[in-house]
Amino acid sequence: MDAFKEQLFSQHMVRDARQQKIDFFYFAAKSFSQNGYAPIVQRKRYLALENHNLIFGDPAHAKYILAAPYDTPKRKLYPYVKFYANWALSLGLFLLIALVVVLFFALICTLFAWPVYFLFPFSITTLFLANWVVANPKNANCTSSGIVLLQRLAGLRPSCVCFVLYDNHEYAH
Repeated sequence: MDAFKEQLFSQHMVRDARQQKIDFFYFAAKSFSQNGYAPIVQRKRYLALENHNLIFGDPAHAKYILAAPYDTPKRKLYPYVKFYANWALSLGLFLLIALVVVLFFALICTLFAWPVYFLFPFSITTLFLANWVVANPKNANCTSSGIVLLQRLAGLRPSCVCFVLYDNHEYAH
């Protein structure tokens, strides 16, 4: 395993939180710079969403532009699904999952004859754990293979190619 891939998988596997993205950002810039590509940083803010894209090479003179997202999706216990064009569907999916959790604990409270006030703390705790504490390990490797491929291609130093690592790929549609 080469040094880039080893360091990516050991230190930068999850790139969702701001600091994780910043750490990866400098790691990737240094790695591509060692292949002779000076990083161009593209920053864009739209409402509350901030993007930091890395561009290696000159897109205006490149024959080919190869791109890969560098962020990873949220780490949730259940599969991460986002309806890109409709925030109401995304909210609806979360509420559906919350309803299933509440119904599950309502059934447990009924079967064990527990008071109904146990329902709320169990449901809230479970939703919190499923969304922010317990990680789905399959989400961590979401975009790493594309990053490794672009870095290896950059090692060949093609003159007609521009490499782009872009942020917030869940919102790029």
